[in-house]
Amino acid sequence: MAIAIKARQNLSAKWWIFLIDGCLMLLMGILLLIAPYEMPAAFVTIVGYLLILGAIIGIFAAGQESSAGAASAIRWFMPVIAAGIGLVLILDPGQSLDIMVTLLGIATLLVGAMQVAAGIGLSGHQARGMLIAMGIASFVAGIFMLLVPGLMILVLSIFFGVQFIFAGVYQIAASNRLRSLRH
Repeated sequence: MAIAIKARQNLSAKWWIFLIDGCLMLLMGILLLIAPYEMPAAFVTIVGYLLILGAIIGIFAAGQESSAGAASAIRWFMPVIAAGIGLVLILDPGQSLDIMVTLLGIATLLVGAMQVAAGIGLSGHQARGMLIAMGIASFVAGIFMLLVPGLMILVLSIFFGVQFIFAGVYQIAASNRLRSLRH
């Protein structure tokens, strides 16, 4: 019981982190809704810089671990891969968005095909019709993503903008609850 109280006190002392996180998510959501064509490229660029920062931290951590006797190639490999992806996102965010939408389109096509195949294989099952219908809808959405990627960037910007706003409001509310636990 004492450990739970101490953990709650430690967490409530960090209420401001939740507040900052919530405000940043709320701001990103609003920006995605205000400028749905411009903000995704800016967002991808920011993610690129964060990946490079994380890679730098990962390389230092790998160096610390290897000096302590824990040698593993994967500890060096993952930060290098993250840095490479981050660099690509920074150098060409527009092309990166197109590639992401293309990959998402391909994945959606595959999911749709698998849902249809699973539905066909479920003869006599109650969910068969729903699974086939969802599969066809996913398949059509995948084709649409591949044929009209610019429109999909707009749709995804609006979708994630709304998601970021909800998450930001939730984080701000959580920060207020945590702050009230401090006293």
